[in-house]
Amino acid sequence: MSQLNHIGFPGLGLQFEIDPVAIEIFGFQVRWYGILICLGVIVATILAWRRCRTVGITFDDILDILIFCLPSAIIGCRLYYVLFYDFDYYMQHPLEIITGITDGGLAFYGGLIAAVLVGLIVMKVKKINIPATLDLCLTMFLIAQAIGRWGNFVNGEAFGGPTDLPWRMSVYTPYTAQTGVHPTFLYESLWCLVGFVLLYLHLSHRRFNGENALLYLLWYGLGRAFIEGLRTDSLYMDLFGLHLRVSQVLSVCMVLVAAVLLIVIPLVRKKRAVEAGLEYVPIVSAADTETWPGGAADGEDASEKDASEEVGSPAQEEAAAEEAPADPAQTPGETATEPGGQQDAGDAPVGEAVPSPQEDAAEAAPDMPTAPEDGAAPETAPAEDEKEK
Repeated sequence: MSQLNHIGFPGLGLQFEIDPVAIEIFGFQVRWYGILICLGVIVATILAWRRCRTVGITFDDILDILIFCLPSAIIGCRLYYVLFYDFDYYMQHPLEIITGITDGGLAFYGGLIAAVLVGLIVMKVKKINIPATLDLCLTMFLIAQAIGRWGNFVNGEAFGGPTDLPWRMSVYTPYTAQTGVHPTFLYESLWCLVGFVLLYLHLSHRRFNGENALLYLLWYGLGRAFIEGLRTDSLYMDLFGLHLRVSQVLSVCMVLVAAVLLIVIPLVRKKRAVEAGLEYVPIVSAADTETWPGGAADGEDASEKDASEEVGSPAQEEAAAEEAPADPAQTPGETATEPGGQQDAGDAPVGEAVPSPQEDAAEAAPDMPTAPEDGAAPETAPAEDEKEK
């Protein structure tokens, strides 16, 4: 058994003794940190399965993306940490890049960057809607982060500077001893949870594909930029003669880019609609994504129904075209049709209309008198001698 971590909230009267190792199998330690991260991934995957129809992809697409992005995220987390923590040291001891991962040294932003880049490749190969899929995936990132951050609590890490707030945190581990510090892990977990709820509800009300992805960058960037300023374990970089927190710089850049695009994209879409003479509808319709038949899943609202059932969808337009009556204005090369069905034009020469049954009857009996109209006197055939006169 490893040494216990003593973590508490003195102002709230809470104290915990936690073993960071959940179970040990043949000398291999399975830590709560890894279990909580896996739990976050599982919850995010289940919720993505529930809402994948909203963005027009299948659960198989989700699994394909996950299979490639999950290992890429782990590698990205490690490389990001190596790059900004002590790059020269790891270049002199390259094996520790791999072997030292069990001693800590993962950075979330590296995982996010790697997962997005690999995900873009997978989506491009599978030819699925990239902005819409990012809407779903980055929304689910938030719930995974909210759960995974509690791994930092178990390890007694990712805390902030001194504070006397009622929810201050005390940390006593084999590596550190702190009394009265900001529980920054808790701040970020709650921030991600609130953001997840908001973006999850917004999935069905997006103005354009990619909006939720930009809102993720805006929401998480705002929170991380503030929380990172409270932490004492930040990675640093020198930029323009300034010693800056890497994650804080990246967060600010995310916020600025997302804010600009959230303003510009709707304006561009509206301008294009006006130039094309169309009415601008600031919401994603079913025609903007491709979904499979079967309707909405249990618990989804009408806006999540299959595109084939939505008004104006390509499937419905095709069905309407098949049911539409033939155009009465026939060209010389077209054949005549009757309301009961199409006439057989196999014996008619090209360019001539097929005579109707009424016309055939009239030609067969040209001398047959026609029925008089109501109130009109019947016509009589003139005598032969009168015709000769």
